[in-house]
Amino acid sequence: MRVSQLIFTELSSAADRPYGVDRDSKYQNQEGPQASRLGIDPEFSGDGE
Repeated sequence: MRVSQLIFTELSSAADRPYGVDRDSKYQNQEGPQASRLGIDPEFSGDGE
């Protein structure tokens, strides 16, 4: 079961691994509100992996 917490922190330098294409980020380039894409995560794909 996933549990979440959201914390906003101001960074003093650029991130070593920014959110984006290189990390297969599922919300990349979205426009407007989007439904959750949690179902495409491997642990919820239904193939047991």
